[in-house]
Amino acid sequence: MLKRFVVLTSSMAALALAGCPSETPDPPASADWGFVSAVLANNCSPCHTGSPGYPAADPMMVLGDADQAYDVLVGHPAAEAPALSRIEPGDPDNSYLLRKLEGTHEEVGGSGARMPENGPYLSDETIAAIREWVAAGASEVVTGDDDDSVADDDDSVADDDDTG
Repeated sequence: MLKRFVVLTSSMAALALAGCPSETPDPPASADWGFVSAVLANNCSPCHTGSPGYPAADPMMVLGDADQAYDVLVGHPAAEAPALSRIEPGDPDNSYLLRKLEGTHEEVGGSGARMPENGPYLSDETIAAIREWVAAGASEVVTGDDDDSVADDDDSVADDDDTG
């Protein structure tokens, strides 16, 4: 019995140290804000929602809430590279969030780690879908079914948002 307890405890500790695996929605044919906000909720909000080490006043602390996240991301200067917007509609190369996801943020004067910090990083396909959304104007409109609270882009999950 003690041996099983030690094995179970060791396994749980190893999982905690490794971090939670991220769940990314399948990139749709044409990305919308529902897809992008689901990616942010699953991959960014675990740290950017009031976790220790982040100042409570940091505007990036709302990435788990789609409405608030859009408001703080689109058209606002990036703290680490104020010459760029976090998201510049129509201009993915000058959108700092994309630079952080791609790991190219230092090329434009940014700092810090590639996001999500310590990985796993988003797939090239997911980043390309976000890039496409930005290039298309970064609209807040949700056209797909990926705006549910589970954020898994799965038709079998009930949509909790009556607006989508």
